[in-house]
Amino acid sequence: MTDTGIQERLAAILAADMAGYSRLMAADERATLVALDVARALFTSCIEDHLGRVIDTAGDSVLAVFGTVSGAVRAALLAQEKLNLDAAKVPEERRVYFRVGVHLGDVIEKADGTVYGDGVNIAARLQALAEPGGVCVSDAVEGAARHRVVATFADHGDHQFKNIARAVRVFRVTAGQDASLAGSTPTKGATLRQTNLPFVDEPLIGRDADVATLAQLVAQHRLVTVLGAGGIGKTRVAQAVAHRLVGIHSNGVWWVDLAALSSAEQIAPAIANAANLQLGDGDALVHLLRALSHRDALLVLDNCEHLVSAVSRLVRGVLVAAPKVRVLATSQEVLNAYGEHLYRLDGLAVPPAGTPIETARGFAALQLLEKRAQAVDRHFQLSDANIRDAIELCSRLDGVALAIEMAAARLSLLGLDAVRLRLDERLQLLRASDREAPPRQQTLRAMLDWSHSVLNTSEQAVFRRLSVFVGNFRLDTAQRVAAASDLDEWATLDALSTLVDKSLVQILRLEPPRYRLLETARLYAAEQVSEAGEHVATTQRHGQAMAWLAEKIEQAFWTTPDVPWLNQYAPDYDDLQAAFERACSRNDAAVAGATGNALLRLDHLRNVNPAIGSRAAAAYALMDVADHGAAAWLWNCVAPHGLITVAAVPRLTAAHEAVEAWRRVDRPQDLYISLGFFGYESAKIGDLLMSEAALGEALCMEDPSWPARRRMRGAACVAGAAIYRGDAVAYREASRRELALAEEAGADRAAAWARLKLADAALMAGDCEEAIALGEKAVAELDALDQPSNLGLALSNLCAALLLAGNLPAAHKAAHRALPLMWQNEWGFLVLDQLALIAARTGRCETSALILGFADAWYAGNEEPRQPNEAALARLAADLINSTLGADEHARLRAEGTRMTKARAEALAHAMLDAPC
Repeated sequence: MTDTGIQERLAAILAADMAGYSRLMAADERATLVALDVARALFTSCIEDHLGRVIDTAGDSVLAVFGTVSGAVRAALLAQEKLNLDAAKVPEERRVYFRVGVHLGDVIEKADGTVYGDGVNIAARLQALAEPGGVCVSDAVEGAARHRVVATFADHGDHQFKNIARAVRVFRVTAGQDASLAGSTPTKGATLRQTNLPFVDEPLIGRDADVATLAQLVAQHRLVTVLGAGGIGKTRVAQAVAHRLVGIHSNGVWWVDLAALSSAEQIAPAIANAANLQLGDGDALVHLLRALSHRDALLVLDNCEHLVSAVSRLVRGVLVAAPKVRVLATSQEVLNAYGEHLYRLDGLAVPPAGTPIETARGFAALQLLEKRAQAVDRHFQLSDANIRDAIELCSRLDGVALAIEMAAARLSLLGLDAVRLRLDERLQLLRASDREAPPRQQTLRAMLDWSHSVLNTSEQAVFRRLSVFVGNFRLDTAQRVAAASDLDEWATLDALSTLVDKSLVQILRLEPPRYRLLETARLYAAEQVSEAGEHVATTQRHGQAMAWLAEKIEQAFWTTPDVPWLNQYAPDYDDLQAAFERACSRNDAAVAGATGNALLRLDHLRNVNPAIGSRAAAAYALMDVADHGAAAWLWNCVAPHGLITVAAVPRLTAAHEAVEAWRRVDRPQDLYISLGFFGYESAKIGDLLMSEAALGEALCMEDPSWPARRRMRGAACVAGAAIYRGDAVAYREASRRELALAEEAGADRAAAWARLKLADAALMAGDCEEAIALGEKAVAELDALDQPSNLGLALSNLCAALLLAGNLPAAHKAAHRALPLMWQNEWGFLVLDQLALIAARTGRCETSALILGFADAWYAGNEEPRQPNEAALARLAADLINSTLGADEHARLRAEGTRMTKARAEALAHAMLDAPC
């Protein structure tokens, strides 16, 4: 059936909408609505005067149809002329501009006058391409109207619109023949030349997304500034964006390199020279603004940082006087001009360490390194043999394009590994291979000299003092480090803000924000702090700042759930470690004790163990120079933590000294925890009376108002002591309390550890079925929490339960997964008895005896008795060995095992597990 209320016809469609509507509404809703009503009335008048009809005014838009193409174009140009004149009468921030698109095409018109179809959609897409105050039309409109309308049609190429099958050729229209040149005096040939952009002879690597985004930003905003550190690639990205926009602006795209200029007075003539404008005598800026006032052009101002104030003033003048001129700037510092839209350029993408070569080749930093290296050595290529070095090289260069290119130029002479190893000397080592590069880009040092030269005295002081941070840092610690007699913390804050604006300090958008120096900038700043004679004083302030932070970390540890606490303080780990090491080197026991304790807390929650032992030894070496307060924190680092000890101090002695140290400083909550550890260690050596006395004293001190995490530590020590008393019931009861307190505290990792202990307690009580069920749950939980050491222990305990339940294949599988995790974190010995029983049950009794002997030596050397479950496994393995090889051979092999090296034991264990079960 035919619907007589609908007809298809050819029409010229005008689509318009207000530019910046949301911004204007947010600033002043009432004034914006009034301005919108005025603009719609003006559009309606112009449309009706040219025999058109308004069919929709939804939101901030106007949609109209015309019987003639010329009428639609004339109406659009007239409306824009009147609106632009009105806009010039109000402050810039309140100016109302419209974008207009015109298309000639088929539409479907309903009886009520509304129209639909591709013709309407294309008109809307054309409107979106128009500049504020401008008009875009399709090729169909241009063909029909060119000789009927006094206007200039500038060809801007084919565009593929969403949901439109064919590409549409777009033209930008301005009133009058060559009207866009009015007000300027072009030099000979200027109408033929659209750009002075440098020729780009090779594609830009890894910046496609940046270029595309910036091209869109330039279409949406009249001032866009590309920010980034020196050498990051701002100039090349801006060139690529500008090349993409050639043809979009009827009066061209003009490149202006400001690097060689030394004064504000040179800027306007440099722009005029680039854009082929003759300014005449008098004030160059006034003549430039007059010449640009009616032009449709893009100015690209490169290297603005050393003249940033002057550039900002000039750009503000251009934006007011020349409504169709857009500016794309590159700078290490924000221009701070009204309407400026910032785009921070980051380093090229670098793959994480360990990324396989097939994946790593897809990262831009690696692509650039390989391509530039091949330019000087055609035989160079990334391979499995060198990909690790290449990733580290690009990572340590922060993905900075210029630095990577300089490193690549050295590869043919030194080789990749040698360049990587000498990166600490990069300021001397790396230089450009291009002799025509600007002087500031000939070496990394020259590049940083350029950036450093634009800083004032205060900014230079803060910049060099920040070099003592080895990782990213917080604002409060940065202020404490950089402030000195010449700068208070508020002046430091101002300088840090400026360093961020000048791209010498990066801001990491976290909550709260953190900051970092790129590594090359940090090395340069470190030279500056040494040359200023401030290195010692600055590192001491760094240590004091980290000790201050360590106190905050300690306080928050007991009252904050795991995840937010780690998110807040784990990023400070490297600087805490640096402060600890520096404090040890200068015998600063107070800083070492505070930072060592904070590191211990972080290591426990991150489940990272290898560093704990070396720090404990370093802390013990400072005891002679420590006062009571520092000694207590140092003993907290030295006291036994799990299986880690200091060779010079017996475990029980260290635990006792920690108790006495806390007694001397009268800190009940810390004394409570130390008493718990001492009671646990006493139970290990079989002194149950001393264990009961210490634990009893601790429990009497316990206050229900204390943080749950504190009380959880006491329950954990009670549970541990029960193991060595052989009391499975008490072990279970204390572990359940530990679990409840951990959950109350939000201590997810401690809760998972408590569940692991409940599985161990079930096995100790002889309940293999419950031990397996709880063990599998603990494994899944610790796996999800990324706790490698504790996951290894959970797998080891699960292996034990499976062995005692007679499920050898499943036990073998659990041990195979546990072993590398345990070796990695120095806890591989806790799976040895399980491995010995697996070996014995698979007919490898010689291997079993050797492994048992190695385990004997480890337990003895670490003052660590076998726990009941491990002792039961060792007895079962020994019984099988005796029945197969005899007691004498068992004894001989076991004695041989005590003399095995760790490497041999590890190889033996892996060989046994890699064999079929």
